[in-house]
Amino acid sequence: MKCVVLLLVVAAAALAERGPRILVRREYYTKPGKDLDIRFKVIGREELDEDRVEILKLLNRTESVLSDFEVSFRSQNATDGRFELDGLASLKNVTCEDQRRYRINYDQDDDEEEEEDVEGRRRQNGRFVVVVKGCPRAPTGAS
Repeated sequence: MKCVVLLLVVAAAALAERGPRILVRREYYTKPGKDLDIRFKVIGREELDEDRVEILKLLNRTESVLSDFEVSFRSQNATDGRFELDGLASLKNVTCEDQRRYRINYDQDDDEEEEEDVEGRRRQNGRFVVVVKGCPRAPTGAS
């Protein structure tokens, strides 16, 4: 019994150390030349800083660059020790080059490593894909 309680305490502590949870729809469809708006939510147990939110364009499994999305926030809520940011990301004049995977990132301390789930796989927190209708399939590493 003591072993089970200890395991639960360790698991709860590990969850508390994780960064904020980012909720976003997984796929967005658009056409070339159109504007794309993406709504997302950042949820954390500590107060959140809007300046730490960024959207990365994933080039392949290990490389990414800052995307061209403009990020703004509609509101910040705090209830029962839970903090939330409601975000809006806009991409103007979408092209075929914009068709790929992206990740909304909350920049933690520099020394923290990327989160892993219980089974050791990377969490897919804040990831989404933009599909541009009429464009050829996304480049390697983007689909």
